[in-house]
Amino acid sequence: MEESEKAHNQIEKRRYYMVEAYHEPAKKDDVWEGLRRYIRVEKETENLVTQARRLEIRYYISSLPNLPLCAGLIRGHWGVENGLHWHLDHTFRFDENSTMNRAALTNLGVIKKMTLTLLKLFQPLFTARYSLRVLRKMASWEPEILIPAIFHSLSRQSIRHALMLDNQSASKF
Repeated sequence: MEESEKAHNQIEKRRYYMVEAYHEPAKKDDVWEGLRRYIRVEKETENLVTQARRLEIRYYISSLPNLPLCAGLIRGHWGVENGLHWHLDHTFRFDENSTMNRAALTNLGVIKKMTLTLLKLFQPLFTARYSLRVLRKMASWEPEILIPAIFHSLSRQSIRHALMLDNQSASKF
């Protein structure tokens, strides 16, 4: 299966290949019990300005029945991943961070991801449509007023649910 798209001054071609996984039958409760197929994705990118070409190859395992379904889920996964990194860089200027200590950098990353999750949760509460970057700045101007007011307007269950989703997505990376 092949897909092609043109965006951001480049052409991306993706080729998907699927093969059946032939292996010994898995034992009950084995982590690989549902493994049925291997997927190879080749992504060829050509920059229309510089004519530079790049080829990336990724491999996936799957229990899904067909290639179009797998291709859609793979694309969706990378959309979420890219959206998270875009927000971290745009909202928090993550790429401009000059922290040298690896533990501190990891801790900052976790805090920023949690904050991003909370900002996304709070965003619909405002009648005016503010960007996440503006909300972050507003929270820093008067945190003793804004943050308790926002938490008060949300249920414990919705906050817990949002933090659990963020924790699950962070553990996948």
